[in-house]
Amino acid sequence: MQAVFGRQEKRVRPKSGAWSPSHVRSDIRYLGSAVRAQFVLIDGSDFESFPVGGQLTFAKHLMRVFGEDVALVGVRTDDGPIGKWTYTEVGRSKHWFFPVGRWERNSGRPIVPGRLRFLHELRRYRRAIAGSGVSHALIQAPEALIGTADWGWQSLCYLFSGMVNPLRCCRYPGVRPLAPLFDWVFFRSLRRAAVVLAAADLATIEDFKRTFQRELRNRDILQFPSAVDLQVWHPTSKLEASHNVGLRPTVPRIAFCGRLNRVKGWDLILEAFAIVRREFRRDAELVVIGDGEDRGDFTAAVSRMGLVDSVTITGFQPPEVAVNYINASDIVVFGSIWEGWSNVMNEALACGKPIVTTKVSGATTLLSDPANGIIVPSRDPLTFARAIVNAFEIQDPEGIRTRTVAGWSVDRLADRLTGVWLGQDMP
Repeated sequence: MQAVFGRQEKRVRPKSGAWSPSHVRSDIRYLGSAVRAQFVLIDGSDFESFPVGGQLTFAKHLMRVFGEDVALVGVRTDDGPIGKWTYTEVGRSKHWFFPVGRWERNSGRPIVPGRLRFLHELRRYRRAIAGSGVSHALIQAPEALIGTADWGWQSLCYLFSGMVNPLRCCRYPGVRPLAPLFDWVFFRSLRRAAVVLAAADLATIEDFKRTFQRELRNRDILQFPSAVDLQVWHPTSKLEASHNVGLRPTVPRIAFCGRLNRVKGWDLILEAFAIVRREFRRDAELVVIGDGEDRGDFTAAVSRMGLVDSVTITGFQPPEVAVNYINASDIVVFGSIWEGWSNVMNEALACGKPIVTTKVSGATTLLSDPANGIIVPSRDPLTFARAIVNAFEIQDPEGIRTRTVAGWSVDRLADRLTGVWLGQDMP
């Protein structure tokens, strides 16, 4: 079989032991300097801590398992150079990195949407990026696909991190009418992808294919659930975890982990929590592990509802800290209006915590066993509150962990991606 990386190079899988990406390496040169990589990952992040979310988590997982075999195209949030390739330390490993711009971490809502700015900067540096010699690309954001799909990649892999048009739920109301135009441009770009993956459940994928069958032109979409780092996300005692982050270990605690954005449904979570406090568990606490553009609205609602003493907002936390907040809680809740295959759901279940969630993609698979949690089909706060109360009775950390996420460990990510893309003969 001809490998997708390197001309006429044969891929040989070792007869024993796990396959390592370093067994196949392309011979790539950029303007006389060695830029060695199997593929380039293009994402509007700094690949370290900004912006927080599932796409960044997946990028970090790829960086961990592929190491220097993945080159990076993204943005900077520090004072380093932009507009050129540098071999530098990103996160915990070294990579060839091409930042197309410099982003402010806490700029609020910028005048120019970040997606549009990233698209513009990609087009600006097309020659330098496409001319690097790296002929294979993985993209997980629609704006990056639109900006680079026509660059002549030998093999382009697109991963849906969410199967919803981002303009339909954009925080810039003025651009929402452009959603149909976005669909037209997006699907024209998607035709250039050799492989299309989706971090979603099968029902969501099939519904998407039916809705856009004309645009997809019989293009297949392969399910590719999010990975989880089982070395970080694992059960520890509530007593120990609470001590580590300064929380009381004896109170019933609910965790909400994610961006404070309307799409994540924080208003539903807060209303349901108020009902839990008022009618079922007066001593319950809510810990919010995250931040976002709606933080002001959220804190105002907390104050208005008289919940100041029972709600803690931690801000964004690194995984090594966030895992303690999860383990210090009894339940993890999700109120999203839409979602891909949630990384946080994987992480909560890896910690053995039951979930209460709205019916979003991935949930029906992860919670197919009712012992893992409860899916609430409506957005009724009282129904959601009753589900939270019932979930307090679920106590099976090792069972929850074993039944769900073991097959999606980061340690298997290289083999999974090889199976659907990297190991395939591409046209």
